[in-house]
Amino acid sequence: MGRRPKPSGPQRWSVQRKTDAVLRVLGGESPEAVAGELGIAVEELATWQEAFVQGGQERLKVRPGDPLQRELEQALNRIEQLTMELELYERRCTHTDWLEIVRAMVGKRSPATGKPYPVTMLCRVFDVPRASLYAAQKSSDPRPAALSDEEIVGSLRQHLRSSRRHRSARDLRQALTEHGIEIDEDRFVRLVGEARARELDERESEAGS
Repeated sequence: MGRRPKPSGPQRWSVQRKTDAVLRVLGGESPEAVAGELGIAVEELATWQEAFVQGGQERLKVRPGDPLQRELEQALNRIEQLTMELELYERRCTHTDWLEIVRAMVGKRSPATGKPYPVTMLCRVFDVPRASLYAAQKSSDPRPAALSDEEIVGSLRQHLRSSRRHRSARDLRQALTEHGIEIDEDRFVRLVGEARARELDERESEAGS
């Protein structure tokens, strides 16, 4: 017999099925894998786990001296850890510069647990080596302020004037790099065209006067 087709439209999930999904994550399965198998977003699974954590904090209160106190605290810590990991996986899905997001989140607290994200967790979730993170943190050189199009065009025109021979795009790119100016290719081509056009207009104006 073939598999039954999945029902169309939003699916209703029972409390037991939500609990089973959260417990699978608590058991060590990847949140992304569980969410993918169930056909839900990682964000929805994170919502279920957050509700599970909040409910557990109320239900798992025990009297001081109870022999189960230590085991229950460990269970709560594990739930909090996985909740924080789910929050990070959500961010991972919406960012591409993982080193930058890890740098920005060092010391930040989880909205659900109120605890800071451990560096080891940040590096593991975002696949960032700790050595790379520490090297980036130690770098004390501030990023140069971004130059405007007008400033870059002015610099290009100076380079065009500095030589009587034709300056190729490669020459101009190298000249900018030597002055610490790095821009993407599309912007470079556009601004070189604008600089050449202004230089040509100025020469024609001077020739006609």
